[in-house]
Amino acid sequence: MPATVFASLALAPDDLPAGTQVGDYVVESKLGEGGMATVYLAVHPLIGKKVAVKVMSPKLSLDASAVDRFVHEARSVNQIGHPNIVDVFSFGKLTDGRSYFVMECLAGQTLAARLAEGPVPYHDAATILIQICEALDAAHAVGIVHRDLKPENVFLVPVRGGRTLVKLLDFGLAKLATDEEQGIRRTLAGMVIGTPAYISPEQARAANVDHRTDIYALGVMMFELFVGHLPFEADSVLDLVHMQLYDTPPDIHALAPALPRPIASSIMRMLSKEQDARPSLAVLREVLGLLRDASLDLAAPEWRLRHDDTPLATGPVPSDDEVAAEPKSRRGRFLLVAGAMLVMIAMAGIGLWLRPRAAPMAPTLVAPPPAVAPVVAAAPSPAVAKPATLVLHLDTACVVALDGRTVASGNEARVTVDVAGPHELVITARDRAPLKQAILLSPGQTLELSLSLPSPRPRPRATRARSNDTDYMVDPFGSPRKP
Repeated sequence: MPATVFASLALAPDDLPAGTQVGDYVVESKLGEGGMATVYLAVHPLIGKKVAVKVMSPKLSLDASAVDRFVHEARSVNQIGHPNIVDVFSFGKLTDGRSYFVMECLAGQTLAARLAEGPVPYHDAATILIQICEALDAAHAVGIVHRDLKPENVFLVPVRGGRTLVKLLDFGLAKLATDEEQGIRRTLAGMVIGTPAYISPEQARAANVDHRTDIYALGVMMFELFVGHLPFEADSVLDLVHMQLYDTPPDIHALAPALPRPIASSIMRMLSKEQDARPSLAVLREVLGLLRDASLDLAAPEWRLRHDDTPLATGPVPSDDEVAAEPKSRRGRFLLVAGAMLVMIAMAGIGLWLRPRAAPMAPTLVAPPPAVAPVVAAAPSPAVAKPATLVLHLDTACVVALDGRTVASGNEARVTVDVAGPHELVITARDRAPLKQAILLSPGQTLELSLSLPSPRPRPRATRARSNDTDYMVDPFGSPRKP
């Protein structure tokens, strides 16, 4: 770096005064600042377009590697091109050598500011979280990990129709964090990056991280949204990092009993210390979609019956009306068939009674059989006084169907069955062969099964026949001949 640029950066003022030219834009005012950069409101003097200009601090601008990574991340974020990620469309340097980038100007508030106002309704929380999942999914698809996901980096923009548009901010900027700003020391393995309250265990130990570290941070945010406070809280950064590394998060089922079981179970899995145990973004989007679109009481047993754990996007789910009406319709069909059979029996008896006979029969033998009337009163009912319970432990996330109707999905399922007797159980999962099994349930019985789906048979690989030393041409009208 030239000595003149170095001196300019050392003497650079902290703030840009109004009227300063930054590329094609003119600074109007300061919007906010942090340890790494300051954000200004600027406007294009010709067309009046307003933008946000983020200018790196003089200290970071002296670090050539930090600037290179800043440029790389700005370019990567711009390549994502997702509506839920803030758009960065210009990059440059000021006359004093400080780097900056220009991004879209957003009007609204951060998720942190919204949380400070009070609890967020379930429907609104699910709408926000689904958009965060979509933004992360788009970033992960091109190999970008946020690594500093927190409510301060989630911006809520009100749009027409009363909807909320989510914009994810500061992709990759955590890579520029310093030890002093994050309050965590550099380790021999590298720089620990992230905000301690939302940092993943692997990130806290300065290990290599992937997209699953964002899922952990998202789990912390979901815990905070639905419970009202963070899963881990401490007075010092070191204590907080220790808790992220070793402590088990509190049971969200007990802290938020009104939260539907699939949501609570997903959050607990997201906060797992083991990366492989965390659910995918696709699964999270479906679970949150059920919460956002639910039209029934979320605490009703029918909801837990169909989605006892983490659902999979494997086909349509029966509507709430169909689930509620299914037992009644099945019972009604049975009673209709039973009534028709009894009518046929009675008509047959009357026909035999009225048929002409060669000799008169005794009066005691002419009366209809007395057993017909009791049969009507004692017709068997398919409903049992005490329902049976089916508990399934599966080796992978599956979709469970009972008698042709989807009743549960996930690795664990607990299904209440109103009708005793034989049933057909069909379990399917992605990339696994389906499993069909007949079961027999008694009234009040709890049947617990641990099942493993068979892996599909590998397809035979196509092999090429080795050619002989002499090449041949195939004659369609005769035997092979030499060329």
